[in-house]
Amino acid sequence: MMRRIVAAYGVEMEKTIRQWSTWAGVALVLAGVLGALWLAPLQRDNHGDYAYPAQATALALHTLGLFAILLFNANLLSSELASGAIRAVLVRPIRRAEYVVAKLLLGMSYMLFLVVITVVLSWGLLYALGDRTGVSFGGVTLYSHEDLLQSYMLGMAAGLAPLAALCAWGLFVSSATRNPAGAIGIAVGGWLLIDAIKYPLGVDAYVFTSYLELALQPYRDQIEGGHGAWWPMPLQSLAVSLGSFLLFAYGAVFLTNRRNLSG
Repeated sequence: MMRRIVAAYGVEMEKTIRQWSTWAGVALVLAGVLGALWLAPLQRDNHGDYAYPAQATALALHTLGLFAILLFNANLLSSELASGAIRAVLVRPIRRAEYVVAKLLLGMSYMLFLVVITVVLSWGLLYALGDRTGVSFGGVTLYSHEDLLQSYMLGMAAGLAPLAALCAWGLFVSSATRNPAGAIGIAVGGWLLIDAIKYPLGVDAYVFTSYLELALQPYRDQIEGGHGAWWPMPLQSLAVSLGSFLLFAYGAVFLTNRRNLSG
């Protein structure tokens, strides 16, 4: 089974690299990282510029990047259902469930690629153009550069679980319709709708996207001189995100297995 999944993943990766839409999402994230320079300018003034990575991540990954991730994943199955290309793929010795898993791995790989771009470029610009003096108050160093870098990386690691759930959500919607534009609309619209009503309804703790905002909050607290408490947020994020991921991934497999591909 794993050999078939890996083989399908390799084929899908080669196709993805050649598609312009893949690099359009990357360009969107790059624009977000560079655009954050206007929100949190980098300058050599002996004051740590740690607000910049937070702004760059919020804009490039947690706003523009979410659209790129959703568009990518929502198109993975719906485009092949629309064109009928999936029938040619499934003539090969691969089960439908295995093909869906390969697609999910592809979507998560794309998400990780965008995360790496955001982290490397935002901190690279901080190292090149900004100050890395830590956070001090009254001449006392509250957090060193190493403390803040570690806090940021922990926040990014905690944010991977909800991002993986977002990939599974996009793929689930993609498996439910033959219309790529409709899949994108439902995936993005559903995300925006849930984010709009989760706080009024008081269900934000049970919505995986909430933890994208919370994952870097300890880092933001620290760069402002606060305590930046971590627990139990990472465990809550993992529990909610894992449950959502498994639900959507199973839903994508279930719908693909039940779908009539003859028409």
